[in-house]
Amino acid sequence: MSSSAQERKSVGTFASAGKRFLKKLVYENYDEPTGDRRSGERQKVVGEAVVSITGPGGANLGETRAFIRDSSRSGCGLWARVEMPVGSSVMVSVVGGEGRSGVQRLGRVRHCRGASGSGFAIGVQFDRESDALGQAG
Repeated sequence: MSSSAQERKSVGTFASAGKRFLKKLVYENYDEPTGDRRSGERQKVVGEAVVSITGPGGANLGETRAFIRDSSRSGCGLWARVEMPVGSSVMVSVVGGEGRSGVQRLGRVRHCRGASGSGFAIGVQFDRESDALGQAG
């Protein structure tokens, strides 16, 4: 096996290990301790999204990638490396296969818990109810 093939294999293995670790953090360490306040039934969804953030004052706060923890008709749970201010407007765009853009939902950040260096669990309430991010529509 060539050295470039070995490097690609080790990068793929590292990425898979990171994804497994992130799933463990998301599902085991950040369950909602105060009870479920969503009006719709949650579905566990493991996927990736691009999130565009607009601050409460209207300032563009940029764009980041996040993992989708779960989703319902009224909102979703995200895991991101950056903090999102409560009250911020967000556009959650699911990353489809082969990098294609998938479903998009506009919403507002309702809570953000975590710390720099370890990541943030973020709750988003959609502006209008629709199919959950894990469903077609």
